[in-house]
Amino acid sequence: MCGIFAIFSSQLSDAELRRLLIQCSSKLRHRGPDWSGYKMIPQNPTGTPPVPLAHGIGHERLAIMDPESGEQPLVSPDGSVIVAANGEI
Repeated sequence: MCGIFAIFSSQLSDAELRRLLIQCSSKLRHRGPDWSGYKMIPQNPTGTPPVPLAHGIGHERLAIMDPESGEQPLVSPDGSVIVAANGEI
């Protein structure tokens, strides 16, 4: 089973957020040993309205089907949507 996690904080610097995302990822590695990934979202990714939180999302993938691909989190072409999913889309 995959492991999915997120962090939301108004107090973290980018470096602190990255460190925590990597730490969470390593704690959940046993849930999805086939792929590991995370994305950091800027505090204001689209310009307006401002996003007051630093946040990130991560995914530990267990490849049951389609072991060659499936990199996550998924990001929309314009970068406005980032999602991690457990299962097929």
